[in-house]
Amino acid sequence: MEEGHDTLPLAMALRQWLPPTRAGGATNPATAWRWATRGARTPSGERTFLRLTRIGGRLFLERAAVEDFKRACSGTTPLTAAKAAMVAVPTAATSAEAVTVLRQAGILPADPAQARLDRPADKRRRARRGCRRG
Repeated sequence: MEEGHDTLPLAMALRQWLPPTRAGGATNPATAWRWATRGARTPSGERTFLRLTRIGGRLFLERAAVEDFKRACSGTTPLTAAKAAMVAVPTAATSAEAVTVLRQAGILPADPAQARLDRPADKRRRARRGCRRG
């Protein structure tokens, strides 16, 4: 096949249009089939699917489908305000608000130092070592 084609058989397209795997080889066609049938998670948490084309008994891949899939998986598509809020990283202010709410509900003690005093010293040491015996 010539280099200028926009549609190639699946295995050849994976070798030419996708970067090599960690081991240096081409992406396995079974991986592309999984991306086409089950999809892959995007950074925003949605699923995106690789579009394959079946011609006769063979699977083909279009260059545009690969580019769309890579763009969706890498997160270079613009996020809407609602999606950006879902993937926003919590700040120190939101963490402080959560601690305040938990203290008001009685889940956390009012005095952080009191929480350490409620547990005997030997249990604190075991907790640091990862022991589960009481």
